[in-house]
Amino acid sequence: MKSGFVSIAGRPNVGKSTLVNNLMGRKISAVSPKPQTTRTRITGIISLPEAQIILWDCPGLFHTTDDFNKKLMKIAFSSLRDVDILVWIIDSTLPHHKNDEYILSVIKRMTSRTKSTILITFLLINKIDKIKKEEILPIIDYYKDQFDFTEIIPVSALIGTNVVLLKNKIIEHLPEGPLYFPEDTVTDIPEEILLSEFIREKIYLHTHQEVPYASGVVINQIRKEEEKNVLYIQADIIVNRHSIKKILVGSKGQMIKTIGMTARRDIEIYVGSQSKSPPKVYLELFVKVKENWKEDSYLMHNMGLS
Repeated sequence: MKSGFVSIAGRPNVGKSTLVNNLMGRKISAVSPKPQTTRTRITGIISLPEAQIILWDCPGLFHTTDDFNKKLMKIAFSSLRDVDILVWIIDSTLPHHKNDEYILSVIKRMTSRTKSTILITFLLINKIDKIKKEEILPIIDYYKDQFDFTEIIPVSALIGTNVVLLKNKIIEHLPEGPLYFPEDTVTDIPEEILLSEFIREKIYLHTHQEVPYASGVVINQIRKEEEKNVLYIQADIIVNRHSIKKILVGSKGQMIKTIGMTARRDIEIYVGSQSKSPPKVYLELFVKVKENWKEDSYLMHNMGLS
């Protein structure tokens, strides 16, 4: 039996969460075209007859001086320690960037420590479905000169190209070990945090500019009515200004209705995968204004950001 921890790292918006969802074969991590969608470390657990893979999808890595983003970086860096395999994912459609240099310097520092537990390093060249085949080799050659990666694998996290190969390579390099989680466990993230991620994803998808970054989600109640087979969820969307609240509510409540409707669909799919008798989901959302909510340690904890 092989088992171990695998951290998926990279700069914002390179496809980390899409890759994790594809490897899992189900959605557990929020995905949107906007950077910094992932704010907390999401754990995905893949149990196979021969191995158990514990995936960590963490916030995008970049150099920052902003206090809130520093908290995200603290979460991200904690996901790089004490893992068996570090997977660095880059976007093949983007030019090499100072944030790539920053991440590469972090990898070099961590692997140069004599007591480091990070021994296996993968480089994934993502979004190869967006570029010509002849453009892939120069990218591989460039990064081969920068660091001695254990594996370099071109992938498309979106359409699944080489994702099975990646999974097999992870299993190949995992150490022998025990089952860390029961075989039917998909994630160890508290249900409240996971559901809030589904809602927050829809805020990112349906709103623009500063709105997604000025908002957070707190689940206040999850109640299962067994007789009716209904799951009732009540959540607050916290924003820092009344002008943001107006955008999220929308004209005649249309925006909050759209966010709730699309989030509910994802939640029903997720809870349905966990039950032989999928419950009907009722999702009730309120938008509340709390200035400087990012400085409220209680709220941050409830959002999984402590």
